[in-house]
Amino acid sequence: MDPSSIDSLTDDIMTDEEGTPLIMTGPTQVSRLKGLLKMISSQCSKNNNNNLRSYDYDFMTLIESQSILKKKRKRTRRNRSHSPATTIPYYQRRSFDDMATQHRYVCFFVIQGNTSNFYSNHTLSLRRRLSQEYHDVMTTFLVSLDSGSSLGRGGDEDDDEENTNETVDNFCQGTGFCYLPERKIPLLRSMLNISQVPSIVILNVTTGQKLSDEAMLAMEWNDSHTVINAWQKGQSGLTCMQKMMAILTFQGNSSPCTIQ
Repeated sequence: MDPSSIDSLTDDIMTDEEGTPLIMTGPTQVSRLKGLLKMISSQCSKNNNNNLRSYDYDFMTLIESQSILKKKRKRTRRNRSHSPATTIPYYQRRSFDDMATQHRYVCFFVIQGNTSNFYSNHTLSLRRRLSQEYHDVMTTFLVSLDSGSSLGRGGDEDDDEENTNETVDNFCQGTGFCYLPERKIPLLRSMLNISQVPSIVILNVTTGQKLSDEAMLAMEWNDSHTVINAWQKGQSGLTCMQKMMAILTFQGNSSPCTIQ
């Protein structure tokens, strides 16, 4: 394997433009987040929401839970309480800054929240790909929109929170995702400029800036080695042919002259 490929997939210790390490472990860690990541971190702290659920990655649990979620697409609400057994800790509590500084890239996986564990095939496909191919090279934050069905409508907030937690547990177990509650960070949707679900937004931790709008397409159409190496070079991750196909199918935002 090309050494550059190995470097791109094992780059757990990041540096800024001057070569200064971004990660400092331990309870006295000082945040070096920038741009959008710094704004989101500030919102987490402001709303006392900096103690997030971080789910361990486990291949067998992922495959089993993926199968159950697909079956629930067919049965909708039946067997709602059933979830696969797991031999690993369900989740740990981690701060946003701690999770965001683990790798060079951060992914926000935005889905439509619900309490029936019913998800589209596209959502489940992205769940599997993000978990299997990117769990060890990129931190993924799950953002579930409008998951609080009773909030703001006279419902019981405690009951709604319990239902939401159960739904998130079912979706995130075995994935390696970290759950970021959108309803406790009101500006998150506008910060990420979310206009449809499911969506994937990738940020570069070094700069705090958003990558190409074609990042999700690149991840769906190419393997993780190809995509990560392209991002390292400042490219979108799509080939010339894929870029043209994205434009022709109204999935891309760039003109043919900017293909990279």
